[in-house]
Amino acid sequence: MSKQEQRWAVVYCLRPSEGSCPSVLLGRRTRNPVQGCLVGPGGGIEDGETVQQAVIRELKEETGLDVLASDLRRVAELHLTFGHSQRPPAVVHVCLAFGTWDCPLVGNGELDGLRWYPVLDVPMGQLPPADSLWFRSVMRDPDGYRRFDIEVTNGYETAKLLAEERRPRPL
Repeated sequence: MSKQEQRWAVVYCLRPSEGSCPSVLLGRRTRNPVQGCLVGPGGGIEDGETVQQAVIRELKEETGLDVLASDLRRVAELHLTFGHSQRPPAVVHVCLAFGTWDCPLVGNGELDGLRWYPVLDVPMGQLPPADSLWFRSVMRDPDGYRRFDIEVTNGYETAKLLAEERRPRPL
Protein backbone atom coordinates (compact mmCIF):
# COMPACT_ATOMS: atom_id res chain seq x y z
CA MET A 1 0.00 0.00 0.00
CA SER A 2 1.43 3.38 -0.94
CA LYS A 3 1.50 6.16 1.63
CA GLN A 4 -0.84 8.20 -0.54
CA GLU A 5 -3.48 5.47 -0.88
CA GLN A 6 -6.79 6.33 0.77
CA ARG A 7 -8.42 3.72 3.06
CA TRP A 8 -12.17 3.58 3.50
CA ALA A 9 -14.62 1.15 5.08
CA VAL A 10 -18.31 0.67 4.38
CA VAL A 11 -20.90 -1.58 6.04
CA TYR A 12 -24.11 -3.00 4.67
CA CYS A 13 -26.45 -4.05 7.49
CA LEU A 14 -28.60 -7.07 6.74
CA ARG A 15 -31.62 -8.11 8.77
CA PRO A 16 -34.22 -10.82 8.25
CA SER A 17 -37.43 -9.76 6.56
CA GLU A 18 -40.60 -11.40 5.31
CA GLY A 19 -39.82 -14.30 2.98
CA SER A 20 -36.32 -15.55 2.31
CA CYS A 21 -34.80 -12.26 1.12
CA PRO A 22 -33.06 -10.15 3.79
CA SER A 23 -33.27 -6.36 3.87
CA VAL A 24 -30.28 -4.04 3.60
CA LEU A 25 -29.94 -0.59 5.17
CA LEU A 26 -29.18 2.23 2.72
CA GLY A 27 -29.30 6.01 2.80
CA ARG A 28 -28.55 8.89 0.44
CA ARG A 29 -25.08 10.39 0.85
CA THR A 30 -25.38 14.12 1.52
CA ARG A 31 -21.87 15.08 0.38
CA ASN A 32 -19.59 14.45 -2.54
CA PRO A 33 -18.12 12.43 -4.07
CA VAL A 34 -21.33 10.38 -4.37
CA GLN A 35 -23.88 12.92 -3.15
CA GLY A 36 -27.46 11.76 -3.67
CA CYS A 37 -26.56 8.11 -4.26
CA LEU A 38 -27.78 5.22 -2.11
CA VAL A 39 -24.95 3.82 0.00
CA GLY A 40 -24.26 1.98 3.21
CA PRO A 41 -22.73 3.79 6.18
CA GLY A 42 -18.99 4.30 5.90
CA GLY A 43 -16.05 6.61 5.63
CA GLY A 44 -12.34 6.95 6.10
CA ILE A 45 -10.32 4.62 8.27
CA GLU A 46 -8.49 6.72 10.84
CA ASP A 47 -4.80 6.26 11.68
CA GLY A 48 -4.33 3.28 13.97
CA GLU A 49 -7.89 2.06 13.39
CA THR A 50 -8.76 -1.43 12.08
CA VAL A 51 -11.40 -2.03 9.42
CA GLN A 52 -13.75 -3.44 12.08
CA GLN A 53 -13.23 -0.45 14.38
CA ALA A 54 -13.92 1.95 11.51
CA VAL A 55 -17.10 0.12 10.50
CA ILE A 56 -18.41 0.03 14.08
CA ARG A 57 -17.66 3.76 14.52
CA GLU A 58 -19.14 4.83 11.17
CA LEU A 59 -22.31 2.76 11.68
CA LYS A 60 -22.91 4.35 15.09
CA GLU A 61 -22.16 7.89 13.82
CA GLU A 62 -24.29 7.67 10.69
CA THR A 63 -27.26 5.59 11.89
CA GLY A 64 -27.19 5.28 15.68
CA LEU A 65 -26.99 1.48 15.35
CA ASP A 66 -24.60 -0.64 17.38
CA VAL A 67 -22.93 -3.76 16.07
CA LEU A 68 -20.53 -6.23 17.64
CA ALA A 69 -17.32 -7.17 15.86
CA SER A 70 -18.52 -10.79 15.96
CA ASP A 71 -21.55 -9.79 13.81
CA LEU A 72 -19.35 -8.34 11.05
CA ARG A 73 -18.07 -10.16 7.98
CA ARG A 74 -15.56 -8.71 5.52
CA VAL A 75 -16.82 -9.60 2.04
CA ALA A 76 -14.96 -7.45 -0.46
CA GLU A 77 -12.02 -5.20 -1.13
CA LEU A 78 -12.49 -2.53 -3.80
CA HIS A 79 -9.31 -1.16 -5.38
CA LEU A 80 -10.27 2.13 -6.99
CA THR A 81 -8.18 4.10 -9.43
CA PHE A 82 -9.29 7.45 -10.78
CA GLY A 83 -8.35 7.48 -14.45
CA HIS A 84 -6.23 10.45 -15.43
CA SER A 85 -7.02 12.31 -12.21
CA GLN A 86 -4.28 13.30 -9.77
CA ARG A 87 -6.36 11.72 -7.00
CA PRO A 88 -4.51 8.87 -5.24
CA PRO A 89 -5.92 5.35 -5.46
CA ALA A 90 -8.25 4.08 -2.73
CA VAL A 91 -9.02 0.76 -1.09
CA VAL A 92 -12.56 0.33 0.21
CA HIS A 93 -13.15 -2.52 2.65
CA VAL A 94 -16.74 -3.76 2.39
CA CYS A 95 -18.34 -5.48 5.38
CA LEU A 96 -21.72 -7.00 6.06
CA ALA A 97 -23.29 -6.72 9.50
CA PHE A 98 -25.94 -9.20 10.56
CA GLY A 99 -28.59 -8.31 13.13
CA THR A 100 -32.26 -7.97 13.95
CA TRP A 101 -32.27 -4.20 14.42
CA ASP A 102 -35.73 -2.83 15.10
CA CYS A 103 -34.94 0.56 16.58
CA PRO A 104 -35.21 4.09 15.26
CA LEU A 105 -32.44 5.16 12.89
CA VAL A 106 -30.71 8.34 14.00
CA GLY A 107 -28.36 9.86 11.46
CA ASN A 108 -25.75 12.56 11.76
CA GLY A 109 -26.61 14.31 8.50
CA GLU A 110 -24.15 12.36 6.32
CA LEU A 111 -26.88 9.93 5.20
CA ASP A 112 -30.47 11.03 4.53
CA GLY A 113 -33.55 8.90 4.14
CA LEU A 114 -32.18 5.82 5.87
CA ARG A 115 -34.40 2.82 5.16
CA TRP A 116 -34.43 -0.93 4.78
CA TYR A 117 -34.65 -2.28 1.21
CA PRO A 118 -35.28 -5.92 0.32
CA VAL A 119 -31.92 -6.94 -1.20
CA LEU A 120 -33.57 -8.03 -4.45
CA ASP A 121 -35.40 -4.68 -4.76
CA VAL A 122 -32.46 -2.30 -4.29
CA PRO A 123 -32.72 0.33 -7.06
CA MET A 124 -29.37 -0.39 -8.70
CA GLY A 125 -29.49 2.79 -10.80
CA GLN A 126 -29.40 4.84 -7.59
CA LEU A 127 -26.16 3.32 -6.31
CA PRO A 128 -22.86 4.97 -7.22
CA PRO A 129 -21.68 3.58 -10.59
CA ALA A 130 -18.75 1.75 -8.98
CA ASP A 131 -21.05 0.05 -6.44
CA SER A 132 -23.40 -1.22 -9.12
CA LEU A 133 -20.47 -3.28 -10.47
CA TRP A 134 -20.07 -5.42 -7.35
CA PHE A 135 -23.18 -5.06 -5.14
CA ARG A 136 -25.32 -7.92 -6.51
CA SER A 137 -22.37 -10.31 -6.65
CA VAL A 138 -21.54 -9.74 -2.98
CA MET A 139 -25.17 -9.91 -1.83
CA ARG A 140 -25.69 -13.22 -3.68
CA ASP A 141 -22.66 -14.76 -1.96
CA PRO A 142 -22.25 -13.19 1.52
CA ASP A 143 -19.98 -16.07 2.58
CA GLY A 144 -17.44 -15.36 -0.16
CA TYR A 145 -14.68 -12.77 -0.32
CA ARG A 146 -13.72 -10.88 -3.47
CA ARG A 147 -11.33 -8.27 -4.73
CA PHE A 148 -12.61 -5.87 -7.37
CA ASP A 149 -10.35 -3.54 -9.38
CA ILE A 150 -12.40 -0.59 -10.60
CA GLU A 151 -11.48 2.50 -12.60
CA VAL A 152 -13.62 5.52 -11.70
CA THR A 153 -13.76 8.53 -14.03
CA ASN A 154 -15.67 11.75 -14.54
CA GLY A 155 -15.87 12.56 -10.84
CA TYR A 156 -17.47 9.21 -9.92
CA GLU A 157 -20.00 9.48 -12.77
CA THR A 158 -18.66 6.41 -14.59
CA ALA A 159 -16.91 3.25 -13.50
CA LYS A 160 -15.40 0.25 -15.25
CA LEU A 161 -14.70 -3.15 -13.73
CA LEU A 162 -11.12 -4.08 -14.57
CA ALA A 163 -10.89 -7.37 -12.65
CA GLU A 164 -12.73 -9.52 -10.12
CA GLU A 165 -11.04 -12.24 -8.09
CA ARG A 166 -12.24 -14.59 -5.35
CA ARG A 167 -9.81 -14.66 -2.45
CA PRO A 168 -9.43 -16.13 1.02
CA ARG A 169 -11.09 -13.98 3.68
CA PRO A 170 -8.56 -11.86 5.61
CA LEU A 171 -8.28 -12.39 9.35
